[in-house]
Amino acid sequence: MLRQILSVLIFITFAAQAIAQSAVPDRRQVVSPNTDFFGADIGPLFDTTINACQAACMANQACQAYTFNNQKNACFLKSEVLQRQAFDGATSAEMFATDPGVLAQAGARLDDLAFLTETDVQNIRKLALDIGARHPGGQWSVDQMLDAARNEIAQGDFLNAMRWTGAIVAQ
Repeated sequence: MLRQILSVLIFITFAAQAIAQSAVPDRRQVVSPNTDFFGADIGPLFDTTINACQAACMANQACQAYTFNNQKNACFLKSEVLQRQAFDGATSAEMFATDPGVLAQAGARLDDLAFLTETDVQNIRKLALDIGARHPGGQWSVDQMLDAARNEIAQGDFLNAMRWTGAIVAQ
C-alpha cells in the first residue's frame, strides 16, 4: 500500500513538472514584417500557411528562422539569419531559445500560480508562442521601440504605446 501511495505521489510530482515546463515554450519568435531573411535555406514548404510555417520551424531544432511569402503561401526554413532584405508581402521570424534558468524555475513559478486552471496554463503558453506574431518588432531595437512607446504615451496614444510594449516583450 505504501509503495502505491509513493508511486502516485511520484507520478503527480513528475506530471506537475511536465505541465509547468510545457507552460513555458522552449523557443520564441521575433517577427519582422515585410522582411526576407535571404539565404541559409534548410528547405521550402509550398502551399502552406504562416502558422504551419512557424510550427515547422519550432519543431525543427536546426531551424533558427523562417521567411513566409504571403503572396505565394511559401515557407522557407532557415539555419541562420545571414541577410535581411526589405520584401513587401514577406513575414520573417527569428527563433530564440528560452533561457535555461527560466525553464528551470517554471515549476516553482507555476506552484505560485496554483489558482490557474490547466486551460489557463494552456492559454498562457499559446500567448507566449503568439506574442511575437501579435506584436512584430524584429526590425527595430528595444531602445527604438522604447522611444516610440514613450512618444506615443506623450501624445496620449496609449493603444499604440501598448503595441510597442508588446513588441518589446516579444523581443
